[in-house]
Amino acid sequence: MKELGIKDFKREDKHRESYMLKDVLIEFDTWDKEVFPMPYIEIEAPNIEALENTILLLNIPKDKITSKGLLEIKRDMGLL
Repeated sequence: MKELGIKDFKREDKHRESYMLKDVLIEFDTWDKEVFPMPYIEIEAPNIEALENTILLLNIPKDKITSKGLLEIKRDMGLL
């Protein structure tokens, strides 16, 4: 990156555990506490039916589901 003239602005670390459930990717992310204070789950499914079935199987409450990215979530939580 330095050869391209890009300077290191900031570095953020996270721990990710990835699992496959049939054709659905489930990833558990934990960031440095300064970046994001709580772990969260990302679910990538091939279609809405597979996504909804996974949400039901994992018993995730509807009010805890979002399609927002981390930056948007942090803004909504007042962390930015």
